[in-house]
Amino acid sequence: MIRVFIADDHAVVRDGLKSLLDGVEDMSSVGSACSAREVLRELTRARWDVLILDMSLPDGGGFEVLRQIRGARPDIAVVVYSMYPEEQYGARALRMGAAAYLAKSRSIDELLVAIRRASSGRRYVTQAIAEQFVGPEPQRPVELSDREQQILQLVVEGKRTSEIARALCISASTVSTHLGRIKQKLGVDSTAALVERSLRDGLPR
Repeated sequence: MIRVFIADDHAVVRDGLKSLLDGVEDMSSVGSACSAREVLRELTRARWDVLILDMSLPDGGGFEVLRQIRGARPDIAVVVYSMYPEEQYGARALRMGAAAYLAKSRSIDELLVAIRRASSGRRYVTQAIAEQFVGPEPQRPVELSDREQQILQLVVEGKRTSEIARALCISASTVSTHLGRIKQKLGVDSTAALVERSLRDGLPR
């Protein structure tokens, strides 16, 4: 049986979670608190497996409560259940030792999965938090033809279309066609944005 303690300053949330947990075969609600002080007072005699912790307790920030719990009772798994989006605080909570961080917009089924994983010593990481740990997907390198690289270099140097055409012995319309393709490949829609992107990414290479 997974023993769960609930810390949330909203009675409707505490009562709702208690009713839910007591109806789950392998879980039991063993108490609740509406403030950080109550949670920390209960720590010394706590017989919980998992603590469901709200980040917005009235007398103490959730991160400070999490830090004290992890310091005093590392055997208690903490599932943060918060109104704040996972992208905002999730990665930080996991780095501080929480077993899971779920926004309250998540389904109850997902919360139960997180509690079970936490009770077995594992983490539950949502996709939103995983992406913060991994970082953004790297951009594919932009492939420019030799001619496009020549034109881009001259654009970065501040040359106008007519000047580029004369320098490369091609028509101005051909230069414009190449410029359109370069902008499309780099995902920009103006010459100013093209120059900015080129300087930022070290183009042309």
